[in-house]
Amino acid sequence: MKVRCGACRTEFDAATEGRHACPTCGAVNEVSSMPSTQEAPVPPMTVPSASAPPPAAPEAPPPTTLAKVACDQCSFEFVVGDIEVATCPNCSAEVKM
Repeated sequence: MKVRCGACRTEFDAATEGRHACPTCGAVNEVSSMPSTQEAPVPPMTVPSASAPPPAAPEAPPPTTLAKVACDQCSFEFVVGDIEVATCPNCSAEVKM
């Protein structure tokens, strides 16, 4: 079988598997058998039949409604969750819900 040296990339013949010295540079190369492409056939592609229903999409949870508040100090409006006191992102004032 033809093999290529890992050190100098020269191609040479190796009669069997095992360790073989490169005739050009002398580097020892490990030669092993390569799996044949015939050993592992590629499975054929399948196309779903027209009678099969498409898979159901997962149900998304209903959107939650977030409260929008206005800052007493600067009138900046922003969205908050379920909290008692928020900090205004514009002026850093405390906004009570």
